[in-house]
Amino acid sequence: SLSGIDKTVISLVLNNNYINRKVKVYTAFLNNNYELVINTVMIFEGNMDTPTISENPDAGTSTVSVTATTAWVDFSRRTGRYANDSEQQRLFPGDKGFEYASRDIGGMVWGTEIEH
Repeated sequence: SLSGIDKTVISLVLNNNYINRKVKVYTAFLNNNYELVINTVMIFEGNMDTPTISENPDAGTSTVSVTATTAWVDFSRRTGRYANDSEQQRLFPGDKGFEYASRDIGGMVWGTEIEH
């Protein structure tokens, strides 16, 4: 959130599409003279989502806020494609990449051969 901002910033938020744009949040440590003490460290990376503008006419202030989501939110979304043989055959006939995808291989140890 940014508060006490200039009207030009509000205009930018209203006139530009910021949804799904990349956002990175960094933290920095400054001394009493506002000089950088430690290099900046990125603490969040994601995509912008849902900008909002709040105005307080009595105080004459405006606040622009933007929520952001991480890439991990995509794991909960359902896509339109399945990782199974029938879906692979529909898109790429003859491709055997998912032929055994639904087979339960139980206690497979990496590097050992699977019986067909």
